Amino acid sequence: MKDKLTQSRLVELDSLRGIAAIGIVLWHFVAQFNATPFYFVFRPFYAGGLYLVDFFFLLSGFILAYTYLDKKKKISFSNLFIVRLIRLYPLHFVTLIVVLIQQLILTNFSNPSEFIYQYSNAKHFILNLFLINGVGVEDGFSFNGPAWAISTLFFVNILFFFVLTKIKNKKFFFVLLFLLPLIILLFTTRDLLIEQEIPFIGAELLRTMLGFFAGVLLFLFAKKRDQNINLSHSTLKNDLVFLLASLFLVIFMISGLRSVVGMDIVVACIVFPIVLLSSMRGGIIKEILTIKPLVYLGKISFAIYMTHYPVQILFRIIETVFKFQFNYSSASFFILVIAVTIIFADIAYRLVELPTRKLAKRVQEK
Repeated sequence: MKDKLTQSRLVELDSLRGIAAIGIVLWHFVAQFNATPFYFVFRPFYAGGLYLVDFFFLLSGFILAYTYLDKKKKISFSNLFIVRLIRLYPLHFVTLIVVLIQQLILTNFSNPSEFIYQYSNAKHFILNLFLINGVGVEDGFSFNGPAWAISTLFFVNILFFFVLTKIKNKKFFFVLLFLLPLIILLFTTRDLLIEQEIPFIGAELLRTMLGFFAGVLLFLFAKKRDQNINLSHSTLKNDLVFLLASLFLVIFMISGLRSVVGMDIVVACIVFPIVLLSSMRGGIIKEILTIKPLVYLGKISFAIYMTHYPVQILFRIIETVFKFQFNYSSASFFILVIAVTIIFADIAYRLVELPTRKLAKRVQEK
């Protein structure tokens, strides 16, 4: 009989991913609309939601390790490469074309500089087309700006699959791929959000490697400690740990701690892992994270991440074409933006993600 670690879905992590996706939406909301509705409630997301991308990277590393490291059936590198490309590329391509069309509309009606990234040009369209828009060859953000993380994540996924299928001493290389970006960051900028480029490598790529391989190592650590990682030790003690770690994150996001050199690396490598593990081993917290609305947000979280910027541009197009302005600070506009984002994400999930997931599953089973 298989142990429970290898046969059950980690729905609590789906929920955390959904919350993180909404947090990133809110950070881009204030960045794009310069407004903060419900400020008291969402202040941490408005101020520090950008760090939740690093939580995405951690989750991705943990879940891919959870999915593949214990597989008895041997899977080829080429198979894994194709499956991951099928999983990530279609929605990236769709949103790239959508933003290109939106850019043409805005350019025709007005100056789009407020909502269109500076480097949305022919060169960067090609980079986006080949999913290398975030690995260091780009001049800056372009088109569907948040897609930089999909570019770097795909590259790091390929590194993971290479080690998984081609290297015997896997653990050593996973440690190495975690330490390499950590050392570079500590001895250069000591910061995740690097303002200047590091020679020969993309800054965002280092950030992705750090978070992803922290997730892989977290899985290995937790698995060594307990085979039934996601179901054992469901105690109130872990609920308390989760709450304390989450409280620290809130304080970090809204206070001067964000400006403390190296603190964001501490959050990415220590605090986020504590949040992840304690959520899986908690009692009440785990029950909360398995309620259907949160699990649903987690299910469409990738689509939320990929569609939220095009949705924000859509509102700008409506303003431009019909010559009126939304009240960005109003509760009604805020609710409308979030609702439309979730609706479009659900559509993208059903029309793009589900079919490509089924295709990826068929490819993987060959």
